[in-house]
Amino acid sequence: MASDHLFRLIKSLSKNEKVYIRRNATFHTFKGKKNKYIKLFDALEQMDVYEEKALLKYFEKDDFLNTLPTARNYLFNVLLRNLEAYHHNIRSEIRSCLNQAEILLEKGLMDQCGKIIAKAESMAITYELHDELLSLETIKLSLNGPGQRYKKYEESLLNMQDNMNNILKNIQLSSDDQIELKMIAGRCGFLGQARSGAEVLELENWVSIIEKKKNAVSRSFTAAFTHYHKLTMLFHALNKPMKELVYSKKKIELFSKNLQMIEVAPYLYLFPEELERSFTLQLSLGYYDELQEGFETLYKQCTQNRSYKKLMELSLHHLMFRTCSQIGRFEAALKHSESISELFDEIDLSETLETRKKRFTLELAIVHLILKNHKSSLRCLDEILGGSASEFNSDIYYFAQILQLLVYFEKGDIELLLYRTRSAYRTLYRNNKLFRIEKLLLDFLRKENEAGWDKKEEKEIFTRLKKNLNNLFKAHPEEKKLLNYFDLPAWI
Repeated sequence: MASDHLFRLIKSLSKNEKVYIRRNATFHTFKGKKNKYIKLFDALEQMDVYEEKALLKYFEKDDFLNTLPTARNYLFNVLLRNLEAYHHNIRSEIRSCLNQAEILLEKGLMDQCGKIIAKAESMAITYELHDELLSLETIKLSLNGPGQRYKKYEESLLNMQDNMNNILKNIQLSSDDQIELKMIAGRCGFLGQARSGAEVLELENWVSIIEKKKNAVSRSFTAAFTHYHKLTMLFHALNKPMKELVYSKKKIELFSKNLQMIEVAPYLYLFPEELERSFTLQLSLGYYDELQEGFETLYKQCTQNRSYKKLMELSLHHLMFRTCSQIGRFEAALKHSESISELFDEIDLSETLETRKKRFTLELAIVHLILKNHKSSLRCLDEILGGSASEFNSDIYYFAQILQLLVYFEKGDIELLLYRTRSAYRTLYRNNKLFRIEKLLLDFLRKENEAGWDKKEEKEIFTRLKKNLNNLFKAHPEEKKLLNYFDLPAWI
């Protein structure tokens, strides 16, 4: 549709972005009247699904209707300019310097052009933005005219050539690192917790290859962080929490030595996530003597830097939520969940934060299930299952289907339970996610409820399930990986 792209852009805006756009619109009003493009913005925002006829009807009595196609394009460009200003960052500041330098170069103001380039170059080096450094070197080449002795001019050009070659080499190495990181993230996201022998072997081979690339650690902060991040993801998928904690701590140590990197994406989001990961691993491994230090670090970061204060607060409340859940203080966990939900609404969600939100939603569904808040638990699960497995860690998506069945079972909704059990069986089988423990649970729910649940034999039924589960874990210990999401023996 003609303005479907505009509708999708408006629907993708966060609460903070909308506030920023509307506030800017007030600077361009006449006698307190709404801008025409803001009228269009409001009309599209109120729609759940884009409908051209409904939009035309909305403006049928407005002379604005004749200029609607032009207004759409204008609004789209206005939104992009506002978003560009709203998401101002180090990289955009360097690019602004590049634009200014080109203007000054064209005007022949070489001295001022040189000063702006030097400022941008300093920022690009500090934050390891090699692609921006290459652009700056290109402008410097234009500045470097032959108005000096040839020998000096030649030396200057050769030095610039060396700089450009080094920058290109760094860009190539960084590109290779990022592509491999994306491949690992994609593979681990699809696998979730590796449970088959073939999956484990594949990831262990990958670990072996990456561990041999120790030279990456000495190249730069970005190279070292990427190296550790790859290993963290692989060890998480292999369910080796002690190894995962080792590399998580290495990343935190790296941040402590390069605090300036926390100011730029993606590290702005990854730093609090890493602190949270480290704390959660310490909690699950029983390293309780180290937990206080983790809390104090997070609290300190919450109060120190306003630019990511809300991210730190989010991590702090998430840690408290998980801690309360683990020690059985579920009502207290729910109180922290309210703060977490509010913070997610206030923060502009990156891809990383969207994944974290889905994981939290699953954890919240489990807490509601334990407290027998069945409607709330199902709402959380519907939010997850309304997406697709490709949007986040696939284990979360597929386990949500199993958890949904347990909620129906506890509610006593047997008809819906049996229908959903058949559906879940097909979905898991089709996507190679029907492992032994999933099959055991699905068979239990289907067979016992098809025969008609007998309250008198309930103790015997669950005793049998517990015995079958213990035998399964004894024969296939890799199946215990599901317990990272839900304590099934405790539920039984």
